Amino acid sequence: MKFKKLLLSAAAFAFVSTSVLGGTMEAEAATYNKTFKDVSKSNANYDVIHTMAQEGVISGYEDGTFKPNQTVNRKQAAALINRSVKDLPKTTSFNKPKDLSTSNVYYTDIKKLMEAGLLEADNKGNINPNKSLTRGEMAKILTVAYNLDTRGSHEMKDVSSKYDKYVTALSVAYITSGFEDRTFRENQSLTRAHYAAFMYRAQYFKTTEVTLDDLKTMTDAEILALGNNQLGRLILPYRKAFYGKVTLPEGQNDASVLTEQLKKQYNAKLVEMNTNYNISYPMNLSDTANLNHKFNGLSGNVLQLSPLDTINLINEAYTTGKVMTFDKTSNSRKFVMYFNYLESRLYIAVNSN
Repeated sequence: MKFKKLLLSAAAFAFVSTSVLGGTMEAEAATYNKTFKDVSKSNANYDVIHTMAQEGVISGYEDGTFKPNQTVNRKQAAALINRSVKDLPKTTSFNKPKDLSTSNVYYTDIKKLMEAGLLEADNKGNINPNKSLTRGEMAKILTVAYNLDTRGSHEMKDVSSKYDKYVTALSVAYITSGFEDRTFRENQSLTRAHYAAFMYRAQYFKTTEVTLDDLKTMTDAEILALGNNQLGRLILPYRKAFYGKVTLPEGQNDASVLTEQLKKQYNAKLVEMNTNYNISYPMNLSDTANLNHKFNGLSGNVLQLSPLDTINLINEAYTTGKVMTFDKTSNSRKFVMYFNYLESRLYIAVNSN
């Protein structure tokens, strides 16, 4: 028997998982008053970009484009922040840069960010409004503008002392986790789409701590509205990854042996249940940036369980080290899952007849 196996990336999961099990389950699409002709629905940041346009933060170009893959420059970054945050702190006096005219349409935007200490002139007194914004500058701007907590630590190995606390803030808030090689690349530029995505995550960072006990009195809608950082502390594999390495269930001391046992049990269940859809779901810090979006897809489209049941089932699989099975007789839906402690991945196979 052949099984369809998908290794889903953080960005791809929410889109791929809507078409499964031999049929198509269409997620309800948001509608926007304004859309950009060069940002298709297949773009991972489609909703982010158009939500921010709806809110008046993003305006795009006169030709109806957004140019998502174009590098964002300092003046554009300043404009978006100034539109989004109305009360930027004033921490320094403003000295007009030599290359910034008062007639420049970005004058006020740049002035406000300079007063907040978020943009600095070079040693020649120029602000270089057309210069590409760096990822390090982005980290500082978002941390200060959205008042993110700089306590904690991050796992990236190439961050300088100048930006360390700001990168920490983005990492702790699940806004970014850097690149797969554990670098942040603070001097590298970023695209307009990526800057918008980072802004969106920072803007909607949820500061309220939510516990597993709190979930018992919350509605499905309230759980689905939780921020990435809140969900990351409720789903135990993410929580363990946040505070340290993934831990084994009580009584287990060898991840290789346990994982091999679970694989065998899982594969046997695949045959027994005649399962026809098999996915691998990463659960580590590098895959938390779009956690809310991915979780909604997993709960509603793949498992078709309530958010609370989905969290409880994942946590049970993780804490017990057992293969979990579920048979939803109301719609002939079955699935089997287990947590791979070597890969920090949740494996799920679904069958729907």
